[in-house]
Amino acid sequence: MRKRILLSVALLLTLLVILHQHYQESGSSGFYPAKTVNFVYRPFQNLAYVTSRFVKNTWKHYIALVDAQKENEALKKQIHQKQLLVVALEERIKSILKVSKAQSYAEDLKLDGVPAHILAYDPFAQIQSVWVSKGSENGVVLNSPVINERGLVGRVIRVLEDSSLVLLMVDSHFSVDVINTESRVRALVVGSGVDAIRLKRYPLISHIEYFDLGQPFKRGDLLVTSGLGGIYPGGIPVGTVADIRRAEDSSVDRSTVIPEVDFSTLEEVVILQ
Repeated sequence: MRKRILLSVALLLTLLVILHQHYQESGSSGFYPAKTVNFVYRPFQNLAYVTSRFVKNTWKHYIALVDAQKENEALKKQIHQKQLLVVALEERIKSILKVSKAQSYAEDLKLDGVPAHILAYDPFAQIQSVWVSKGSENGVVLNSPVINERGLVGRVIRVLEDSSLVLLMVDSHFSVDVINTESRVRALVVGSGVDAIRLKRYPLISHIEYFDLGQPFKRGDLLVTSGLGGIYPGGIPVGTVADIRRAEDSSVDRSTVIPEVDFSTLEEVVILQ
């Protein structure tokens, strides 16, 4: 039924258009059917015109939106690249400042050294060590002490031309003679090493055990290198006593010391010469 109505309307409109064209060509513009055609046909003509303009304007706006989106994406990419550059520059500045602090600290101790940055380390390896960026071509030799702006880091145990392996002071193979800045009592600090895993501690943030030579220590005492032994200069901070454990015969203590150096954030060091 609907199709019939639409077909009838279409035929009527077609007839009216034909009549309109006929009477315009014959000059009989005042004839009633012509006026009727104009009356019926003009709304459709206006609708077609409005629709055409709407489509054109919509297409222009769409093109403008596409161009704006492309420009927006390009700007986002530029901003991201600049953000990466800023982050890289900030990291570079932090690195320079850390090296500067470590060098200044070495100079305060009247020590010569070469700055280096950490290349690689494995916190759960059997030997607690790190590779650093300086080697024999920079004057690094075996057993060179390594420090940063907070204190003792370790010593060099292997030297290549352009890099070196540093044994960290938290390793069980590491030991250093220290002195208590409060009581002036000497002790031997030994790294806890892989035992830190068994004790559920993080190796690079681990405690250090020390062996007292017969006199008591207390919590909070600062231990520094004694300068004895010929490897480590005196006065370099090693760690702070955190826990006291007495042996039954009181001859040897196995207490805990927290390193002054935060090995979890270790990035820059100075290798003493």
